[in-house]
Amino acid sequence: MSASKSKSEPVTEPIVEPTAEPVVAVSPVDERAAIDKAKLAAYAERQKAKAEPKRAPEYWARQLGQLMQVKLLSGQRATVPRPKHAAADALHGWTLHAEQAPEHLIMTRADYEAALVAAARTVPCVDGRSHYVPFGPAASEYAPAVRAGVKAI
Repeated sequence: MSASKSKSEPVTEPIVEPTAEPVVAVSPVDERAAIDKAKLAAYAERQKAKAEPKRAPEYWARQLGQLMQVKLLSGQRATVPRPKHAAADALHGWTLHAEQAPEHLIMTRADYEAALVAAARTVPCVDGRSHYVPFGPAASEYAPAVRAGVKAI
């Protein structure tokens, strides 16, 4: 107490209002753990992208049921592609690539599925007509559309 105040006066202390949100101190260990979790998640994504196998279109067609067995008039069985695979093959030049290129054309499953979608839809062009446009990672340099100068999506 100060000398100017008498003993009978009560001592008042300033009232501190509580804050709306409690203050939480984050330790450096917690920050490091959060950073490590983010790095691990990013690393897992990169590894998943690397681990996705790249295979030939025929492999993906077999895996995804795009090939079917038919019985010929002669009684023999033959394997033929379903219409979606046949359209994607014609647009992207997979058979032409297999016949002319020394190396196999390989792609991921996502690329194969995107190629099937690209073969099933048309893209409107400036001239007012619609065209089929190949999907870039699945297109061969031997594809008729690529040779004609159509830019892949």
